[in-house]
Amino acid sequence: MAFKEITSRQNHFVKYMLTLKDKRTRDNERTCLIEGEKILLDLAAEGYPLRMFFVSEKALACDREAAERIAVRSAYNFVTTDSVMRAISSTDTPAGFIAAAETPGGSPLDEDPAEFIRKGLYLCADNIQDPGNMGALFRTAAGFGASGVILHGNCADPFSPKAIRGSAGKTLTLPLIRSDSADFIDAARANGCPTYVTGMRGGVPLDEFEFPETVCIALGNEGCGVSSDLRKGAAGEISIPISENTESLNVSAAAAIITWQWFISEKGSKQKNLKRGKKI
Repeated sequence: MAFKEITSRQNHFVKYMLTLKDKRTRDNERTCLIEGEKILLDLAAEGYPLRMFFVSEKALACDREAAERIAVRSAYNFVTTDSVMRAISSTDTPAGFIAAAETPGGSPLDEDPAEFIRKGLYLCADNIQDPGNMGALFRTAAGFGASGVILHGNCADPFSPKAIRGSAGKTLTLPLIRSDSADFIDAARANGCPTYVTGMRGGVPLDEFEFPETVCIALGNEGCGVSSDLRKGAAGEISIPISENTESLNVSAAAAIITWQWFISEKGSKQKNLKRGKKI
């Protein structure tokens, strides 16, 4: 596999990569930056296409096989200097592997949620503004086999470099719905997917909650909790029991607890059905 050498920060491919640090450019170009060998190898294994791929001279010398496995999924491949990689990277200690890729869109991302709902668990990120929390929520959802994530309101960009790193690339591969209003609740309910909101006090304790076959769980903003418009349309509220001297949990921690509880309840249900001889 051939890698074209780039040594100047004035190269037009490098300049393009620099523009992707800006959210407006990412949105307009429907393109994002992806950093890290492990994330890029995982995406390559899934067949995710890349627009361009940069590898540092040192990284290429250390692990050419990994670089070539990523490069086969990329339209353009470059080997470059540490200084250029530092310029492109969004971190203080840049990875030796950085790529640009098209962000998902065109089907479930921009369509009516009613056309998208499938059996299983959906997490609704309600005005979650920290990109690290956003990435962790996606990673958790994917790790426990959730069906997708719904973004409601003013959320952090799931395709920012920090969110992609935090999600281990899952913001690019897990089904996603965007909704600026709470109308998706009615559309989801009409398709057999009720929405429940979360809170730290009140509501049905999580360990007593019986998950419907298809369900959406809304997790609120780090400071304000779930917004009032979602609460009004919700089928009910669930809570995570915590100690009295703790006000709340980080939203990514809450997402992990809820999805784990759903996962073991779903697993237990399947095991019961198998014992009863039911097909699943």
